[in-house]
Amino acid sequence: MDSDVRPSTRGIALPTSSLCFSNDEVDLIGVPHLGFTYKGDTFYQRGLYNDALLYLSRLPRKQQQKQRHHQISSAESTERRTTTPSKRKVGLTKLTPVRQDTPLQPDDGGDNSKEQKLHRKRQCASAIDAMASNVILHPNLFNDNVIPNLLSLSRTKDLITSRSCASALCHLSSSAKGREMMLQNGCLSLLQTILSFSTDETLVYNVLATAANLSIEDSFESMFVKEKVLESILAQCKANEKLEDLCTFTLFNLSCPTYTYPRINDVIRALVDHGRVCRDRLLLSQALYNLCVTKSNRAKIITFTDVFDILNRLTVSQDTIVRGNALSCVQCLAETESCRKPLIANGAISSLVSVLKTTSDAQDLRCLFSVLDNLACENRGCEEMANVGALNSLAQLSNLILDPHLKTSVYKTISLLVRSEANFAFIDTGFFEFIISYTHSQTRDEKHISQYVLHSLSCIVGWCSLSQFEMTPKNLSKLLYHVMYSLFDEQSFEEYLQAVLLYNLSFRYTASDLATEAITRLLYFGLQSSRDDVQSLACSTLFNLCREPTLHRFIFECGVLQILVALLSKPTVIANTQTTCMCLEIICVLFDRKQLQETSYVQLIRSVFSILVKLCERGDAAINAGCAACFARFGLFEPCRIEMVRNGLIAALSMLAGEDDSETLQLCVSTYSHLSCDSSICRELIEKGIVHSLSSLAAAPEEEVRRACAIAFCNLSTNEENIVTLVKHGAVKALLVISCVKSNDAITRRMCMKAVMNLMRSELNIPTMCNEGLPWAFTIFAMSSEEQDFPILADAFCGLSYYKETRRGLAKTSTLQCFLGILQRIYDLPCILNLLTDVDVAGPLLEAGLMHELHHVSKAGNMEQCRIVTQILTATFQSSHDIRVKYLDYGSFHLLESMLKSNDATTKRCCAILLHICSLDESSVHGLILNETIPTILQTIREEPEIQVMLLLMRTLYNISCLEQLLVHVCQSGIVTSIGFIVSSQEDEPASIAMCAAIMRNLSCEPLCHAQLVNAHATALLVSIFGTKQVTKVAKEDSAVGICNLLLGSVNSSVMLTQGALSPILWLSNHSGVESNILCSAVLRKLAMPPGNIQQLVDEGAVPCIASLLATTSNLYIKRNCTATFCLLARKQSVKPILATNGVISLTLELFEDLKRPPKDAEMVRSIERMSVDLITVLAEFVRPDAPGEKHVTSTLVQLVEGDETGICEWEQDREFLVRRATGPLQLAKPSSARQLKSSDIPMLKAPLFPVTSQGFSESFVLVNAERKLRELKPCIPNLEDTYKSDKLDTSINQLKKLLMSQGTTTASNSRLSGWKKVASIEFASRKMFPKIRTAFSPIQPPAPVLAIGEHERKVRPEINVSYTMTQHTIVASPIRTTPGTGRRRTLTPVHLNE
Repeated sequence: MDSDVRPSTRGIALPTSSLCFSNDEVDLIGVPHLGFTYKGDTFYQRGLYNDALLYLSRLPRKQQQKQRHHQISSAESTERRTTTPSKRKVGLTKLTPVRQDTPLQPDDGGDNSKEQKLHRKRQCASAIDAMASNVILHPNLFNDNVIPNLLSLSRTKDLITSRSCASALCHLSSSAKGREMMLQNGCLSLLQTILSFSTDETLVYNVLATAANLSIEDSFESMFVKEKVLESILAQCKANEKLEDLCTFTLFNLSCPTYTYPRINDVIRALVDHGRVCRDRLLLSQALYNLCVTKSNRAKIITFTDVFDILNRLTVSQDTIVRGNALSCVQCLAETESCRKPLIANGAISSLVSVLKTTSDAQDLRCLFSVLDNLACENRGCEEMANVGALNSLAQLSNLILDPHLKTSVYKTISLLVRSEANFAFIDTGFFEFIISYTHSQTRDEKHISQYVLHSLSCIVGWCSLSQFEMTPKNLSKLLYHVMYSLFDEQSFEEYLQAVLLYNLSFRYTASDLATEAITRLLYFGLQSSRDDVQSLACSTLFNLCREPTLHRFIFECGVLQILVALLSKPTVIANTQTTCMCLEIICVLFDRKQLQETSYVQLIRSVFSILVKLCERGDAAINAGCAACFARFGLFEPCRIEMVRNGLIAALSMLAGEDDSETLQLCVSTYSHLSCDSSICRELIEKGIVHSLSSLAAAPEEEVRRACAIAFCNLSTNEENIVTLVKHGAVKALLVISCVKSNDAITRRMCMKAVMNLMRSELNIPTMCNEGLPWAFTIFAMSSEEQDFPILADAFCGLSYYKETRRGLAKTSTLQCFLGILQRIYDLPCILNLLTDVDVAGPLLEAGLMHELHHVSKAGNMEQCRIVTQILTATFQSSHDIRVKYLDYGSFHLLESMLKSNDATTKRCCAILLHICSLDESSVHGLILNETIPTILQTIREEPEIQVMLLLMRTLYNISCLEQLLVHVCQSGIVTSIGFIVSSQEDEPASIAMCAAIMRNLSCEPLCHAQLVNAHATALLVSIFGTKQVTKVAKEDSAVGICNLLLGSVNSSVMLTQGALSPILWLSNHSGVESNILCSAVLRKLAMPPGNIQQLVDEGAVPCIASLLATTSNLYIKRNCTATFCLLARKQSVKPILATNGVISLTLELFEDLKRPPKDAEMVRSIERMSVDLITVLAEFVRPDAPGEKHVTSTLVQLVEGDETGICEWEQDREFLVRRATGPLQLAKPSSARQLKSSDIPMLKAPLFPVTSQGFSESFVLVNAERKLRELKPCIPNLEDTYKSDKLDTSINQLKKLLMSQGTTTASNSRLSGWKKVASIEFASRKMFPKIRTAFSPIQPPAPVLAIGEHERKVRPEINVSYTMTQHTIVASPIRTTPGTGRRRTLTPVHLNE
């Protein structure tokens, strides 16, 4: 070992001797066999230095102790190793003491000792190798713990020792017990280290053989990757063929587990890398198969694109076994959907088709078809197959194989390929001849090939054009052979495919050629088949044949009517909408081409009419369009009209009239036009509901439909006997919808109005017609009439508006705009008042421009007109909040103000009503302020109008004052002066006085108004209101509250007292509720604060009122204010006896007792107690001896004084009681709306009504009929998901699967649900996984070791440039060593000597 390498940490035990050291000798002790001295308890032996341990790392270097060490003989060394181990800590081994008399050899003999040690290692390794080569000795070796010892011995740099150890390991790995122990003791890590640094061929081979043998063991596969053994194996395998075989063997065993283990990706990568150069193709293919057969590995395998190149090469291998394995690999991958696209993209199909061309092995072909079956699920897979020539290959293969099962697979694959249009370019004439020449057979083994042949032919004929193949009569006869073959089972798949083929042939051959040959088969499909899809195809084929008019008579005589009746009569549950529509179109084609005799058409109508009536009940738009087309054509035949009407034609047309399709509506109205021409059935048409149908059609967006409806109404209303009935059935509404809502055409509107005039000939119809919208008709007239027609139209409107049920019909913006334009010229307003009788008419009138017309009329200056204008204005805005919000603007207020200045009493009253209503609405009350309406109102009040008008105007002002944000604006308009005028002039009107008091009360709530109110002598005004003779209690309360509000503001209380403000306050305190009492208590307390007010308060009787208030209230705030007021009054000496006389002391003592009752506001209670102490203290000298409540004054006072902690005089310094808060006891002053009228008591304007008459005309019409545009059909490419929709599907699938299964194969439990898979997905049975190779490799015997080592051999002996160091940690699966004697395990880590 190099001198720079740190020595081992094993300890050396000092010799045990009989020497005893005294305390004096402890200070300095010399150890003879160590050759140096040490001090103190250096090694924690508590003074027992002769038994101490010493680490080698503590010894001096060799150069310093060369002369002091004694040589330890080998015998003594052996004796020390066999000594019983110490029980000290793990990691410290107690050694046997060296005899002191044994001299130590100098260092120059160290090399000889090393050679001897190396020689012994070689001997030991060789011996173990010899024993390991004998399998019989293996159990003994394992019991002797040979594996850990051998692994420990293998950690050497001596090549000879390593060879022997590797050979022994290889021998031992041939048994399961040896492999298990090696893997458990971390052998893989050691093998990887040897492979990383060794180049010796024998050693490398034995190591690789050992690793290969270890791969036989299960559950340790991931360790090969984790310990990087697999990486080293790959690096060494290219040296020679033997090593390559070992690598292939190892990789194969690693691929055998049936589960996915960690780091499987690395194994796959290694197998792919090795597969490029691997010579053993068989084992490689088996390894790949083992990996592919595990489903969880497949997604990982496809991430390595090189694996596809390997599989492609193996697939085309000449070795049948290798090729079979490769095909099985591809088949496993193709089973997984996510693997198919990578297989296709990496050329798997090309190699598969190559195999298809060369192989004849049945098993390979089954596997191959299974793969192609799976890859065909991808569109790109089918295209790639066709691109590499799979079609011709399959055609050639079908001629070479005799197995019917494989033949079935051939034709199945062909059908998979030809179903794609992209593959059609690869179909040549030869292949087409091959398919078309197939002869159907009903043998058990081959009858199922027919469905694939029919499917292929259907696809080819569907995709091909006329130039692609020569469609000769010979080809047609061959194709019709497949169609006409009748030995297939009923309702089978083959019948459906025959119907598809016949349908596609109808596009490729002329109708006459095809009909002549195939009409019988076509009738069979349409009449006898119970499959919906077959019947649908028969109907479509018949439709294609009917495009040729010359065939109509032929196919009608052959029985086409029976097919149509059968298909149209199918129940709704199983009927196909497309088939039904196709039948209806066939009927239309037969009528439009007119190739049949009239008797045939009548027969056709009578056969299908009742069926079509039932079809209309389905509600399907497409079917309804077809029925409408048929009915329009049926109506042309007069012999069938009455019969159709009686059998439900009108009801059916009514249902069809509800459709949105324009063509359907035109067909319906065309039918009505034909029917209405017959006057003999008009009455019956009306009774059957033709009016309802025409009403539905009247709302159609097409102008032709609307005009035809108007014409039909004109025709029906020609007879006077039908007029009343038409109106009852809603003809007026339909006509007005056409003329006033839908149509802008002048002709259509003119026809509608003529029809309306016909209906108006009966006076009984007028109310109903007006209610249904008759004013619209007059609107149309007004928009296109001349000036001389205006009076008549105005009278008509006025007459229509006379009826309550018809007024709503006039409330349309367009109608009213036209009408108002007329009124602007004739000044006829009563009809507007008629309209405004209904509340919801105001909006349309205003929207139509009513205000503009009212301004125009008001400028005439006529008092009568102004009165009506005012009535209209009031009636318009009085009933709807939304109307006022939207339309009441500056112009409206300006007009209202101008009307208010009128001298007409009715006009003033109407204005007052509207102003009062506006003041109650928050949306319009702001307009009164902004438009300065209040000065006009006050001026009108000063003019002394009638009492009702004055009260309404006063209520208007009061309503405005109820809004806190508007009080400032009201106060600035000189309202106090006006109220004073009212009070002085209306003393005998209590209602007026009450309104004045309410307004003043509300004004006093705004602090910003206080100064202006005081300056305007509002206090005197309130006092005068309070003192009026016939004043009500409500007025008194309002005036008193107003005074209190003023006193709580920033005013001179002494001045207000001189104006008589105290009497209302004292009255209010004894006649109102708690809220007023709180207000009065606060006001009285404030009045008592100035000393100059005390005497006046006492003189005017404030003390008894306050005492009464204190005695009757339960509110703590009032009690505190009353107590504080008494304290303030008691400041004057002359008042004290008066207070005592009025029982203030008794009240105070009672208050003490009341405060003791919980729950109370503690802070409030303490405040009252402190003020009460002050009050009783001041009034104590005036205690009345005869008063029962004043006997315990002293005890109460002492008790309160002792409990009082503060001496603050709150009643004199506190100003907090004057603060008004929203949540405090003294709440904010808010305007009161209690005097507002109830909704039921609000005055409203009621206007009178005025009546008139009307008339109408008539018109004729022209009918139009057009042919129906035929739909364009396309060839059908059969989709097997739609093909196999029979109840026998499951049975057929099972039979087909049994047929296609070969002996010894199994199928999946469920067939897949896409494409052909839904029919019969034949899963190729995957073989079982290849098991692990359990035959172990034998090692190459190393050359015999050299036992005697000379000087020359010592210099040139081979060495492994690797060393090991010892760590104190044990790591799982790492090489470990057990220290003899202690059993301790130490991990060995390689250390490079060149570091």
